[in-house]
Amino acid sequence: MKFATLKKSLLYIIIFLILVYFATKVFIDSQVKHQNGLNTPVVDISQFNISDAPVAITNISVLSTDSSEMLDNQTVLIKNGLISKIGSELQVPGDYTKVDGSGKFLIPGLADTHAHTYNSKNDLLLYIVNGVTQIAILSSHPEMLEWRKDAKNGAISPQIFLSTGGLNSKYGFMSVVRSWFGSHPGINTAEQAREAVEIYKEQGFDVIKAYEYLNRESYFAMVEEAKKQHFPVSGHIPEEVTLDEIYHSGQSHLAHVEELVKGSMRQYNALDNRKNLSYLQYLNNNADDIAKKVKAANISISTTVWLMESLPQQRFDLENFLKTIELEYENPGVIEGSVFASGWLPGSNRYESQVRDLSTEDREISRQFTDEYVQAIYIMTKALVDNDVILLAGSDSNTAGTIAGFSMHDEFQSLSNAGLSNSQILHSATLAPSKWMGFNSGQIAEGMRADLVILDNNPLLDIKNTRSINAVILNGKLMTREVLDDILSQIKKANNSAREISIEQYL
Repeated sequence: MKFATLKKSLLYIIIFLILVYFATKVFIDSQVKHQNGLNTPVVDISQFNISDAPVAITNISVLSTDSSEMLDNQTVLIKNGLISKIGSELQVPGDYTKVDGSGKFLIPGLADTHAHTYNSKNDLLLYIVNGVTQIAILSSHPEMLEWRKDAKNGAISPQIFLSTGGLNSKYGFMSVVRSWFGSHPGINTAEQAREAVEIYKEQGFDVIKAYEYLNRESYFAMVEEAKKQHFPVSGHIPEEVTLDEIYHSGQSHLAHVEELVKGSMRQYNALDNRKNLSYLQYLNNNADDIAKKVKAANISISTTVWLMESLPQQRFDLENFLKTIELEYENPGVIEGSVFASGWLPGSNRYESQVRDLSTEDREISRQFTDEYVQAIYIMTKALVDNDVILLAGSDSNTAGTIAGFSMHDEFQSLSNAGLSNSQILHSATLAPSKWMGFNSGQIAEGMRADLVILDNNPLLDIKNTRSINAVILNGKLMTREVLDDILSQIKKANNSAREISIEQYL
């Protein structure tokens, strides 16, 4: 009798545990789905009047291939997705859609070389609306390989360059948790690192991404195997790896200028001792040397300066910061976060949370450190451009405060603040990233893919003029300002239908 009772009790316990498991899985799946933007309806692009007829843009000023000047009174003919002819005295065939470019300016489509989209497909449209026709998604999942395929097959999407998810070393239960969120479960040994390289290479990703918590053994095994596989390495500088080792590692791309700042701060012990504000003098004395070594190693760098500029406000004045960005266009799932991921709003913003519980004295120390950190980013960025390092404009979109597409224009202003000329900024957002990603675009020349932006004002005179978008041409398809505004309206409508937390106070 006792045995039968015990068996019955064990059965109930097993059933209970199974129910708990499935309930937990359903809960986790719902949270992940929400925070990745999957609860927001995808805008149907077929509703918009997008023409694929041949296009002739007449009497327009065209950005030169070196981004240094505008060439006046040009006619640009576009057919079958390519720029077919450019000249000042061209005859326009009768079957071409004519666009009068008088008083306007033509630049190549822009690039964001550090993008995150989660699963928010409407972000692809936000990029296009903002003139961004190429993106590098620097932490992606296998399903995004289909996004890239669709883009190649003519979808209304930027051209897509895909990085793997960031490779980190995680142990025990945290390794399992990472796998729930679509990340690699954890790279803890050299053998696992080599295996990851083989898997991701076979899946078809463009680059493999190192993250800051990847252990030393795994990192060097990864870059060694990646070199054998002809698989470029991108990402962060792991905490256990020094700057001098990075120069000789074979890693060909860094995801942030910030990586060099953090690496030099580790050398100077400034990350551990935040009361030590003499680091800026150290960096002033050493930034050129760092930049020269980066140049010699042929390492390219995505910028992400604006995100760093936003840190003082996000940490210490978040309410007012949120009023300065186009919050209504950000996927509400990303803004609101979940129990597993931080959002953007007060109470869940990860930058605000870093200082929320500090004493008055420690808050002031953190404020000073944050201000000095931004200055360090400026110093390092200027040193890189002065030493001809390949800088690639990137925004770290969908990180708190950075909205797909819009954030690139914020980034341009930040690069200007750091000392880049408008010509250098445009080069970093057009030809340089196109070469890095291997796309046939990034300059206005015959035979190039017709990814173009018509502006009302000259960006060489004021970089803010990249916002004055009159029309976008994507793979030869013309999208007028009216179409772009209609797309924005539908994205806002989709976001509002999925919103769980009001953002009215920030609009």
